[in-house]
Amino acid sequence: MTDDKKILLKKALGKIILPLVRLMLSHGITYREFCDIGKEVFFAAGRDMMKNHHEKPTASQLTILTGVHRKDIAAFLQRENDLSHVPPAPKNLPAGAAVVAEWICNPSYLGKDGQPKALPYSAEHPEASFSALVEGLSTDIRPRAYLDELKRLGIIAADEAGMLRLQTEAFIPSQDFAEKLKMFERNLGAHLSAGAENMQKTPSPFFERSAFHGGLSPEGLAALREILNTDGMEFLKKVYRHAEELSGEAAKTPGTNNRRMTIGLYMYDEETPNADNH
Repeated sequence: MTDDKKILLKKALGKIILPLVRLMLSHGITYREFCDIGKEVFFAAGRDMMKNHHEKPTASQLTILTGVHRKDIAAFLQRENDLSHVPPAPKNLPAGAAVVAEWICNPSYLGKDGQPKALPYSAEHPEASFSALVEGLSTDIRPRAYLDELKRLGIIAADEAGMLRLQTEAFIPSQDFAEKLKMFERNLGAHLSAGAENMQKTPSPFFERSAFHGGLSPEGLAALREILNTDGMEFLKKVYRHAEELSGEAAKTPGTNNRRMTIGLYMYDEETPNADNH
């Protein structure tokens, strides 16, 4: 990388990580703690780069590549070697995003108006029950465990007749910090990964588009937000349904279904300090 490109990249990175630094400060994470995180991230990225080039990572090579002290690199490598002999941890309860997506997209669980049905926990016709919905996604964990977790997060509620009703068309665990953090990590991580790949390759391998406009009133923003809430959700439902069909086709040919994707929509607005309206 030329010096000019490096200067431009460093300037851009300062703006990109500023919101993350604000988030860290609001939760008591200091600069020193951030540096400790940075050491491990630089180590992991450098190790992966070398492996992708079919090179065996050594402490000396990783120190030269990343700038992380050799003593720290050696400790990270030793820890990885120790962990390679530890059996995998048991599966945790997966996030409920897949359950919500199935409920709002699978025609079996939609009413004539296209809205998610109220479901019994179990029924004589299992294809129309919450248990059947969950078991269609995974048999590793009992449906009751999913139900209890989604109730705790406020995603599902039972009515007076005991029917289960979806409280939202999106998995947005507003009260649970750990679940919100999982969504934040996945969504922002995927967007950053796509952007970073696009910066390094020509032509850009990933679709990445945004709409910008200024000179808007709070009422105008509310109108745009409503469009995104309706049309945006319909678009994501369409993508999910089509992805379900495609994954079903890919499953017929073992070895071809080893890819996953993330498609997301977001909206952010802020006050503009000048007359820049576009």
